Amino acid sequence: MSIAANLNFIALDLETTGLDPSNDKVIEVGLVKVSEGQIVDELQSLVFKAEKIDPAISKINGIYNFTLGAAPLASEIFPQLKRFVGSDTLVAHNADFDRRFLQAELFRLNLQLNNSFLCSLKLSRVKLPKLANHKLINVARSLEIDIEGEPHRALTDARLTAAIWLKLNT
Repeated sequence: MSIAANLNFIALDLETTGLDPSNDKVIEVGLVKVSEGQIVDELQSLVFKAEKIDPAISKINGIYNFTLGAAPLASEIFPQLKRFVGSDTLVAHNADFDRRFLQAELFRLNLQLNNSFLCSLKLSRVKLPKLANHKLINVARSLEIDIEGEPHRALTDARLTAAIWLKLNT
């Protein structure tokens, strides 16, 4: 049995309006629950934002103001995310970024999450030292992971993160 078959974690990806969690907001969440090396559940949602999204951000992730019109509020999504995560370990590609945004959104809602975070970006730099660029899509391609869905969308990227974590730990 491979090491990956024993891995239990939740891969997380957040799409945001910028790079500063004190000023910018999460506009999409994607989570993939992995148990014994298999995806067993997923959670994805857009998050409503009243302020206009910078067109440069929309160009990257394909999320526009009109896309968020019917999306649930952060006050609906983040408690649901907290229940989904429970006490599981979180894995993200560039975990520091996602952790800061997640903590900022939860703080605004007077919620807290103290889960452990692991970083697939840092692991890829150790396990794939000759790879010139460790962006999520490049790591996935180097590991011959099929890329299904739109890159820079939360659920697609969470699925890729899960696959990368599993592959790098086998």
